[in-house]
Amino acid sequence: MNRVPAMPGKKTAADLEKRVSTLTMLVVVQLVLLLVLLGFELFDVEFGESDGQQMADNQAIEEPVEMDDAAMMTEDAEPDVSTAEGELPPEVDEETPVRVEILNGCGVSGLAGQYARVLRDIGYDVRDTRNAPHHNYTESWIVDRMTMPGVARRLAATLGIPEERITEEANPQLVDVDVSLILGKDHESLNLQP
Repeated sequence: MNRVPAMPGKKTAADLEKRVSTLTMLVVVQLVLLLVLLGFELFDVEFGESDGQQMADNQAIEEPVEMDDAAMMTEDAEPDVSTAEGELPPEVDEETPVRVEILNGCGVSGLAGQYARVLRDIGYDVRDTRNAPHHNYTESWIVDRMTMPGVARRLAATLGIPEERITEEANPQLVDVDVSLILGKDHESLNLQP
């Protein structure tokens, strides 16, 4: 029986079967490697860690920690951030400038821009100036946008705004503003004047 030689560039069934077999083997090897890596991740095994160190870590995790009732009660409690008069709570870093937006809530033309210059001169990072939703604010207010009361109190103390006029209203859309200053009709009685 005469066989016709295969044409160059044409694949025979045996060549195709061999390639499919090779590709299948590569996929299986990749899946095995993926499962091994996933196993390391699930069991929190780190490369290069000695068995002795890993056993010590596992024993430390398994040993129960005894706590008395007083310790358990304070674990979930809010941290005490009370400070002496004039001091700032721990979340306030004096080196980081407070990011402020100034809203004109009384309708005096250009007032927000004037206060922006004054606050920038003393180190505040004024991010935005614009009109408040309405111009009927009789008193100036500070709105804490990041739930960091020390930051709002710092600005209130600077301007002479009583702490009763600090309100907390977190706003995830204001990612670059720590506090909003709403200037009311009492702006002439604030500590800083433009």
